[in-house]
Amino acid sequence: MELQKAVTLLQLEGEILTERLIRDAFRAKIKQAQEQAIGASSEESIKAFRVSLDSFSKAQTALLASILEPSSQNKSVVVNFNKEDTNQTTTAEFDAINVEFDTIIDSDDVSKHNSKDKLEKSKTNDPAYDASPNENEQKSSSKFTWILLLILLLGSGGASYHYGLFDLIMDEIAPVDVSTMEGQLIEGARIQGEIKVLSQRLNNGLRDLKSDLQNAQQDTSLKNVDRIETLRLAYQLNQSYIVEGTVLLELEGKVSQAQSLLSRPKPKFELQQQALYMLNDVKSGYQNLWEQFKASQKLYPAKSNAKKLHQKIIASLKKHQLNLPSEIVESAKLISTAEEVENAGQYTHALNYYQESTAELEALLSRIENLQNAKSKALMTKDKFNNAIREFNLTSPNVEQANDLMQRALLSSDKGDTVTAINLYEQAQQSWQMALNSAQIDIKELQAAQAAKKALAVKEALAAKQALVAKEALAAKQALAAKEALAAKEALAAKQAQSAAIKKSKASNLTFKEKLQNAQQLVGKLVSIQGSSFLMGSNTGERNEKPLHRVNLKSFKMMEHEVTFAQWDKCVIGGGCTYRPEDKGWGRGDRPVISVSFNDITQQYIPWLNKETGLKFTLPSEAQWEYAAREGSRSQKAYSWGVDVGVNQANCRFCGSKWDHNMTAPVKSFSPNKWGLYDMHGNVGEPVLDCWHDNYNGAPNDGKPWLSNNCQKTVTRGGSWVTEPYKIRSGYRVANSLDYRNIGNGFRLVHN
Repeated sequence: MELQKAVTLLQLEGEILTERLIRDAFRAKIKQAQEQAIGASSEESIKAFRVSLDSFSKAQTALLASILEPSSQNKSVVVNFNKEDTNQTTTAEFDAINVEFDTIIDSDDVSKHNSKDKLEKSKTNDPAYDASPNENEQKSSSKFTWILLLILLLGSGGASYHYGLFDLIMDEIAPVDVSTMEGQLIEGARIQGEIKVLSQRLNNGLRDLKSDLQNAQQDTSLKNVDRIETLRLAYQLNQSYIVEGTVLLELEGKVSQAQSLLSRPKPKFELQQQALYMLNDVKSGYQNLWEQFKASQKLYPAKSNAKKLHQKIIASLKKHQLNLPSEIVESAKLISTAEEVENAGQYTHALNYYQESTAELEALLSRIENLQNAKSKALMTKDKFNNAIREFNLTSPNVEQANDLMQRALLSSDKGDTVTAINLYEQAQQSWQMALNSAQIDIKELQAAQAAKKALAVKEALAAKQALVAKEALAAKQALAAKEALAAKEALAAKQAQSAAIKKSKASNLTFKEKLQNAQQLVGKLVSIQGSSFLMGSNTGERNEKPLHRVNLKSFKMMEHEVTFAQWDKCVIGGGCTYRPEDKGWGRGDRPVISVSFNDITQQYIPWLNKETGLKFTLPSEAQWEYAAREGSRSQKAYSWGVDVGVNQANCRFCGSKWDHNMTAPVKSFSPNKWGLYDMHGNVGEPVLDCWHDNYNGAPNDGKPWLSNNCQKTVTRGGSWVTEPYKIRSGYRVANSLDYRNIGNGFRLVHN
């Protein structure tokens, strides 16, 4: 009877305290099992779990035996384990667990009191209480068996936790939280509502897009073309990817699956969670579709901008003769990648690629413009320096550094390294500026010294002049008388000669016109230049350009452009010229002939031309050439268009034309001077008849060539495509030998 009471009490108290035992008493055991499971291999954990089950079976048998046997001394159960297996639970460990179990029961007075009340109620109300002791014992043993199983599993080295068996057991005996499951159903309904809103927004967007496209197509004006293309591309992309694709069907299928899981009569907690995961995935899918939809309407402008900017940069690179930088190659790859992901339906990624490409291209275009600005500033400062030092022939230690920086900048530019080129051009400009500042200080000092020296010379000259005046006055008086007599005689002779020339011209006028017309078939148009007087040379240029002196010229005709390859080749075909110069692969035709010497011109071409035309063509005199270049102006302009070289006015090094320092330009590529003469500055140098003299002291003042008995060198004027702007000035002159052939020299002729 006492045993039955104990079993019944144990059963009642076990039912009340099971959940609390699991929560409180075994919380430490769970932590211990977790720590022991870490690092255990799969094979070891399985073995430990099997041993724990075997131990539990033995413990259950011993427990039943002790309950049914009246001689039991206490509630502690002693089980004989196989001591050879070190993984089995020992008797001492099992007793310790029972002691802990009894301690928890005895410590709770309220639970104990409730258990006694239930016991008394069972005595008075349950008719089967005394009739079926074995059944009650079996029920109590079954409930206690679960507790012992948990205890043994927790003490078996963590094997059961390692394989999730403990979680499985806990899930089976843990109560279901009804409020949690109801909350998940409410959450599922909320997410489905959001999905419906997102789906409706997407459908409205697709409908509005189609409507906007139809409205835009009704306006065919040019200003609406980009909008039509933007809407058309967005419509096509969304039709193929969203409307006609499988993505919407997949999302709707997931919604149906989730609704099926949530609508079951008794859905499990895990199935509710799975349904929520699926609904959240569908919600994210619709949100992604909306982002793709919005991005699709920005693709055309972004794509168009990127490609237009790419083409603009390519044109700019060709214009400035720059190599392709690495950025333009990377940008092309970005555009290609954007088109690939666009075709794959990833419009947001495509838009990002197009925008990234556009940003890189805009930065590159800015660098190209900065490069040209830096280069122009450096060249401008260099010209200022050269103009400043020309009179005094000064130099500066910064010049070598500046030239080196310019060369390095050019190399970096050719490699496409715009950043380094900009930096080097800016450094070069600074070096030229430092050289200019230093030169200006030296020039001021030299000018002051020069002024003092000039003042002294003036004073001395004045004294000498006063002494000479009286002597010259008498000589002048005598000379005047003789000159007047001679002038009268010469005037009479000139008048007679002029009268004879007029008569002769009238007699042969028709023949001359015919000859002139024939000549223009070979040499082109001849420009008539009215004779006059002008100041030749320069007091501010090179030493060989001095002194400035007045020259009186008669009228003459000059070829409007330099002799071309086509005109020289007629001489070769006609047998008058045995030498056929090469064109360096630049082309013949209307390009000026090059690599012809003074002897080639005067001994082959001119004799042939004069024989063919019956006229007398010749190279111009130096005075005729400079008079034509200056347009007869009495000013000292460096160029026919002004005092500065300007941009794209001629073909020379740094003149700003597309042929600069590369090759000759076809004749008449630039504007003529006011007399209609082309290329008087640059393109090719033009030899004249005069022999070379170091200065103009003793030069004739009648415009005729200055010859000598032993002429070894002649003068070349006008500069060429390989020379700097300073050397194409009207007054600049250089000496060449009679047989000198150069790719920078050509010629033009005059008819007196």
